[in-house]
Amino acid sequence: MEDKLLYANLLILLQNFENFWNLYSISEGVLYQKQAKEAAKNFLELFNIVANKDSRIRNSKELHINSKDNTEYIDTLNQAIAEWIVNDKQFPIESTEIGIGDNENSRYYLQSYLMCLSAYLLSNIDLDYNPILCKSSGEGMFHYNNVKWKDRFPWEICDRVNKSLLCSLSECDTVVIIGDIRKSQDLITYAVNPDTYRTNMVSLIDRVRKIVLENMGIFDKFTGDGFICYFNNYLSQMFHKDLYETVIDVCIKIQEESKPLFEDWQQGLQKLSQESIGLSIGVDSGVMSFSDDRMIFAIGTPAVWATRMCAAGNSGDIILNNIPHSKICNSNLSFIFDEVFGTTKTGEKFKAFKLRYE
Repeated sequence: MEDKLLYANLLILLQNFENFWNLYSISEGVLYQKQAKEAAKNFLELFNIVANKDSRIRNSKELHINSKDNTEYIDTLNQAIAEWIVNDKQFPIESTEIGIGDNENSRYYLQSYLMCLSAYLLSNIDLDYNPILCKSSGEGMFHYNNVKWKDRFPWEICDRVNKSLLCSLSECDTVVIIGDIRKSQDLITYAVNPDTYRTNMVSLIDRVRKIVLENMGIFDKFTGDGFICYFNNYLSQMFHKDLYETVIDVCIKIQEESKPLFEDWQQGLQKLSQESIGLSIGVDSGVMSFSDDRMIFAIGTPAVWATRMCAAGNSGDIILNNIPHSKICNSNLSFIFDEVFGTTKTGEKFKAFKLRYE
């Protein structure tokens, strides 16, 4: 009976540590650090007491973690936890693999260890009703991807972003949308409050990001006074959307959402420009090469020409290059365009198309 109470007590301390560890790990080492380490300390202290009576608890084969009939594996994990309790390292088990962080590596080892140890303890308690024990090997990658790609990819596919998906994106047409604030320097130069630019810009980017992600787009980055995002035909087909209809709807919605923000923003300026302040949006399409270099990394000519389209526009404009314009005109989408003309920085002249969307 006394041994069963020890096993039960250790199981409770194990689960207490595991609960805090999961919250600590999910928050990337931000939440419950003190509590997680205190719970780990209590768990290890009782583990060692139980191990003195039952040496099998230190044997990885007895716990069905692996086939090695020794204590080295579990002793090494316990030692890593013990050192983590008293040192400044964020996570107990360091990673030696490129692309795998200490958090993911620690979760990989600890989740199997704690689950197998829980099963062993339960087998020695003989409960009438046993709890469910389950861990997934994909849990680490799911967490890693959702933390990494949150606010970049739609939440529906964050856990599926990998090399294969990025290759699929690279093989399909991508529409590049670039937004830039016309007369943005006035918003900084003539602001009464220096924080106004930051506050309003954060609000603008949050709105744009929300629109892009809700429509299955990819939000790349904030550029200082604008943004870059992508809409890919592979994702459009996956979610049964028309690529170019979605792009036009998104561009219009971004302009409509940003217009009242800029109107309110300008009311706090010391001096108003003769030119209107607002977003110019440039659009081009073609093949973009996507890769994961610790962030979304996209290279392609459409990004260059989308930038040029954006530069050719004024506040409130949506300017399309030839290919996306042709795609829309050849479809059943009834949009109207006006011709506009621009020049690149090297003097190359081009014709583009401004969307009428009032």
